[in-house]
Amino acid sequence: YLSPTSTPIQWLDHHLRYVTSDQLELHSHYKSKLKQYSDIVDRVLGVKFVKGYSCSSQDYHRVMKRLANEYANESNATALVIGSSSVLALERVFCRVESSAAVRRGAVTNDGQIQVSDSMAPSQIAASIAKLLPKARQRLLALRNDQLPLREEIIPQLQHEFGILKIQKSKTITLEQHSTSLSRLLQHLRKKGANNDYNDSWKQKLAGNALTIVGKGHHCHLGDDGTLQIPLDWK
Repeated sequence: YLSPTSTPIQWLDHHLRYVTSDQLELHSHYKSKLKQYSDIVDRVLGVKFVKGYSCSSQDYHRVMKRLANEYANESNATALVIGSSSVLALERVFCRVESSAAVRRGAVTNDGQIQVSDSMAPSQIAASIAKLLPKARQRLLALRNDQLPLREEIIPQLQHEFGILKIQKSKTITLEQHSTSLSRLLQHLRKKGANNDYNDSWKQKLAGNALTIVGKGHHCHLGDDGTLQIPLDWK
C-alpha cells in the first residue's frame, strides 16, 4: 500500500504498472475471507481483533484463519462467550496480533488493549483473552476517567471557538501526549495579533475541518482521509 500524500509520482508510475485486474480480484477475495474469519472470531472470543504494527498481513490472515477454524462450531463457542459475558455487556476490548519477535505471550497494553503473538496456538490465544479481559477492562475504565478533562473541556473549546468538526489522535501517541498537544494548540490559537485579528484568522482556516494529532517528526500536512495532520512536536 502506498500513501497518496507521501509517495513521489515516480514511485506511483513504477508500482502501478504491476497492479493488474487479477491481483485486485485476488486481494478482494482475501479481504472477503478475512472478514468472514473476523466475524466468527470476534463473536466467539468476545474481543475485536486488529492487526498489530509488527505483524505482517499474511501472518495476520493465517492467525485469523486458524482461530476461525478452531472456534467455528457452536459447542466451542458457548463456553467462551459465557465466560466473558459480563465484559461483553460493557464495551468491546481490542486484541492486537503482533509478531512473535515483538510479543511472546499475552499482555495488556497501557491503552487497555490485549496483545497476543502470531505464533501462539488458538487455545493459547483464547486462554490469554479469558485471563486478561478483566485487567483490560479496568485499564479502559481508568483511561476513560483520565479522558474526562480532554473530552469535556479542551476538545469542546477548540470545536466551539474555531469551528473544528472533529478532533482525534493517531494510535501511536498516548492520551497524555494528545492532551498536552491540544492544550498547547488551544493556547497558541487564542493569541491575539497586533491588529487583534490573529484569532479570527485561525478560525477562518480551521472552521469545517477535522484535526488529527500524529507522532513526532512529521510536518503538518493533509492526511489520506482529508484531516489536518499536526505532529506532537509542532512549533
